[in-house]
Amino acid sequence: MTSFDRGEHPVGVRTVELHDPARDRALTVEVWYPADGALAGADRDPAQRDRYLLLPGFPPSYQHAVRDAAPAPGRRPLIVFSHGLAGHRRQSTFYCTHLASHGYAVIAPDHAGNTFRDLMGRAMPTDAARWADWMRARPADVRFLIDRVADLGLDADPRASASPATASAGGPRSRRSRPSHASRRWSRSRPRSAIRRCGPRSIWRGAARCRPW
Repeated sequence: MTSFDRGEHPVGVRTVELHDPARDRALTVEVWYPADGALAGADRDPAQRDRYLLLPGFPPSYQHAVRDAAPAPGRRPLIVFSHGLAGHRRQSTFYCTHLASHGYAVIAPDHAGNTFRDLMGRAMPTDAARWADWMRARPADVRFLIDRVADLGLDADPRASASPATASAGGPRSRRSRPSHASRRWSRSRPRSAIRRCGPRSIWRGAARCRPW
């Protein structure tokens, strides 16, 4: 089995509503996790996999997970998925369910204020203050969820958590946080000569231009 193959675990999913009193901020969170082995195959079965409505009037979407399935026993490493601007928590269910099938607990919040529902039909703001608010809120959302992982009904280890948002914000919660996928893509594409010149912790952009991660 390679990392591109579906893992051995069936996948469960639930949706949880949380409130951060320090910021008076509500968060809707999708939670994926390895499900009880008795559900093997159910997450891929069209009759049993989860279906949800993305927007009123749209056809239902589906994901390869069983809604509110019983979890498999055991403590899990935690991954936080942070969607992009005008995205939403379910935008990459193919990825999040795949990770859960390999034994991870995966959580993804809607970053309130800049999901596609919030911005649909509206012009993007031009004031710097609004963008700064969004940028501050994202890593704060991630840190809040890591600290409140027990409230998500997960037996997951926050010390083994990873999120590009946490890494970019310099968050102290994770020893395993990784640079963003864009940085990894540049890193993988570097020739060996560039690695020798720039060092393994830099991004190569050609013509002897090296940038640190």
